[in-house]
Amino acid sequence: AICLGLPTLALMRRFHLDSLGYAAIAGIGLGWFPFVVPVLIPSDFRVGYTINDYLLAVAQSFVVYGTCGMVSAVAFWWVVSTPTVKRDT
Repeated sequence: AICLGLPTLALMRRFHLDSLGYAAIAGIGLGWFPFVVPVLIPSDFRVGYTINDYLLAVAQSFVVYGTCGMVSAVAFWWVVSTPTVKRDT
């Protein structure tokens, strides 16, 4: 989350993409990215898998990891974007 999330937050702030919708979209992408990259790299342990196996794995990961990423990004957005109370001292 730190390696991918903080640079994404910095880019989103740089380009003024700080709404809830942008945070949710970024969360889906960041939640899904770490799973999809290893699936797309050819490897010997996947011998015998069909294209349908790959598509099913990617679709399931999009639902599971994308949802988890979206929820965590929205929670982080809520914490970061909530204005702090200024105290007169």
